[in-house]
Amino acid sequence: MSAERPLEAAIVGAATLVGRELSQRLDALRPRRARPSLHEATGEHAIVRPFGEEIVATTPISEAALELADVVFACDRLGDETSALLRKAAARLPVVDLTGELAGEPLDARRGARIVGLSPGIYASPAASSLLAASLVRAARDAGARPPIVLTIVEPVSEIGDRAVDELFQQAVALLNFTAMPTSVLGRQMVHDVLSPGPAGRAREARLRREIEALSGERVSLLLLSPGVFHGSAVAARAEVDPAAWRASLAKQPGLAFAETDEQATSPVSAVQQECAGVSRVESDEAGGSWAWAAADTLTWGSVGNAVALFSEISS
Repeated sequence: MSAERPLEAAIVGAATLVGRELSQRLDALRPRRARPSLHEATGEHAIVRPFGEEIVATTPISEAALELADVVFACDRLGDETSALLRKAAARLPVVDLTGELAGEPLDARRGARIVGLSPGIYASPAASSLLAASLVRAARDAGARPPIVLTIVEPVSEIGDRAVDELFQQAVALLNFTAMPTSVLGRQMVHDVLSPGPAGRAREARLRREIEALSGERVSLLLLSPGVFHGSAVAARAEVDPAAWRASLAKQPGLAFAETDEQATSPVSAVQQECAGVSRVESDEAGGSWAWAAADTLTWGSVGNAVALFSEISS
């Protein structure tokens, strides 16, 4: 793949929250690095969508639409037909999946992965939770931790999609007004609640476990929690390791920043729109191990920020 011209990046699912963020951030790299083309993940006719300050039309994804593409980004849930189309395209160009559905090889731009020189195939830009947890796990291992490393991952409804964010807002309004609460997307009340997803969340847990183990090289014990929040992922990690050694090792991990005071303590709210993930409370658990707590924005530090950073060495 040559970097002598802007790379044609086909974005499948450009109307989703993830697709819009990726489209706008790649568009900001022009004319040197990337030129996004916008597509729907379904066979619908072209739909007019807001794109920054412009109104642009997305087109249905098709084999013809991918003919000029150098790389494809999947940002929406994929049906069987679209999955088959992208798997076929992966025989001649890189397909980077932000949905987790294609189970591709995880790419971590903070550890050197780049679009230039990437062979054809299916890859994943992992979830923010996976990238953050893998950083904690690698640091614990490098500090001498003994397995297993235990993770509690807190994810917002934005990881489910736009409609889930909208319904959570509607649930909050209904809760405050003592009216009937909509549940058609989320399935139950999530606002002002914390859930461990159970059977419905096992596929998500499996994705996170797969990505974390691929990124860190370590097996982990993992529990996913879904609180009634809109944005921002957080991870609590427990390892049998000295906290000072873990903290020193975390300082060497790219993309992490430490909160030095209680007032600066990191949280999903403090992480929103931040380019670095926040780390705080690397402390002994008084039982032979330590706990660490970290949070990151689901888009800017997560799968979208990682996907954009894959272009970082491309110049004019």
